[in-house]
Amino acid sequence: MKIKKIESWSADLGNVKPYTIAFKTINEVRNAFVEITLDDGTTGIGAGNPSEYVVGENIDQCMEALQEGNLEFLIGRDIRELNQLTYEVWKNFPENPSARAALDIALHDVFTKHLDIPLVKFLGQKIKRMATSNTIGIKGVKETLDEAEDYVKRGFKVLKVKLGRDLEEDVERLMKLRERFGNGLAIRVDANQGYTPEQTIQFYGRGPVENYQDRNYSAPVGIYTQTVKDQFYPYIRPQETGNKTDIRWFTITSKKGRGLRIEADSSLLSMSALHFYTDDLDDGDKKDQRHSGELKPHAQTQLNIDFKQMGVGSVNSWGAIPLDKYRMPYQNYSYQYKIKPL
Repeated sequence: MKIKKIESWSADLGNVKPYTIAFKTINEVRNAFVEITLDDGTTGIGAGNPSEYVVGENIDQCMEALQEGNLEFLIGRDIRELNQLTYEVWKNFPENPSARAALDIALHDVFTKHLDIPLVKFLGQKIKRMATSNTIGIKGVKETLDEAEDYVKRGFKVLKVKLGRDLEEDVERLMKLRERFGNGLAIRVDANQGYTPEQTIQFYGRGPVENYQDRNYSAPVGIYTQTVKDQFYPYIRPQETGNKTDIRWFTITSKKGRGLRIEADSSLLSMSALHFYTDDLDDGDKKDQRHSGELKPHAQTQLNIDFKQMGVGSVNSWGAIPLDKYRMPYQNYSYQYKIKPL
């Protein structure tokens, strides 16, 4: 059975209301459509949703690629050569991923209609049912909760939440959603390229600012995401910085997403991760007259996993040693933690 005709067009599927993702507010949803017709009248439809920011192709470029003259190589071809046809689509439109998607879907659709079997069966269906979700765009905490409440009342059990504008607000939105609706509501997150690769240090403990055992009441326990660079505070003179207390777990990953997860076992941990080594920050008994701005960060990261640190002290403004309960007298200490590769 041969391909007789191919038609393409675009249409705005419309939004009930605009919604915001990490890099723009979406007011319309323009898609590209392709319909392939065989000799016997069988038709198949495919669609692509181009986004210049995501895939480097906008709707005008997509529609230009799908012009009739560019699709002549498919006319008269046997639909049973599906794999060859999809390969040629890929070869002919290397810079148009959305146009390729629309053609690929339409080819598969018309082919399986020709075979008189559902496409899902042809692809080897393993999942019979999947819950659909409704999407909440980027907005404030209250607006997020109000919209979620509306969706839950309408029967939705899965929500997709757009993130990527502000890390702290994103974490708060997710925590408040879980507090409000419990574990009965499935929450999917979508950052839409709103985070840079470096934003891959996450911990469950006291934050977001540095804190020590006698300086942590103002640092609430929560889940925080930061860069290694953010954990360094440039005091006038280089010194200990960036520590976090009461750590339950801590993950640190590279730009490629590889890294480690540290989990407290026998006790909570005190941790930090810096692009500076201990010797960079502390020159021992000799106190050189230098400033934090003179330090050069290393490409490597020094990760400290401590049982605890002695407190900062200085209850007299500066100079006093820590109170007894925040000291660590000389003795043997032991603690346990787990390290898992990511």
